[in-house]
Amino acid sequence: PRYRLIVMFSSIFPMVLQQVTAVSYDSVSIAMGFVLFSLFTRQLEKKIVFLRELVATYGVLLVFLFTKPGYYLFALLLVVPVRLVRMPIGKKIILSLILFAGITWCVWYSLTLRI
Repeated sequence: PRYRLIVMFSSIFPMVLQQVTAVSYDSVSIAMGFVLFSLFTRQLEKKIVFLRELVATYGVLLVFLFTKPGYYLFALLLVVPVRLVRMPIGKKIILSLILFAGITWCVWYSLTLRI
């Protein structure tokens, strides 16, 4: 609700409207981008993030990375909400390493695909 105007303003750009109405992977990547933005901002506003919310955001991020390669730096932002998950520091480090390994695998896989 707090960033609603940003999402509404960016969704009425003519190029966004043209890409969403066309049947292509651009419409999926724009939709996943909006969902990822809303999940990420929601997690940053909360004091405690549940592990299932972080896993859901990670799943959306993987779909987003497979639809539009090239946005790999956004994937590193997912490690930021790990500090809000309530668990011991050792498990947080392991969770961060798992997330980073998954992002690295996704980048490697999408870069080595033959078109």
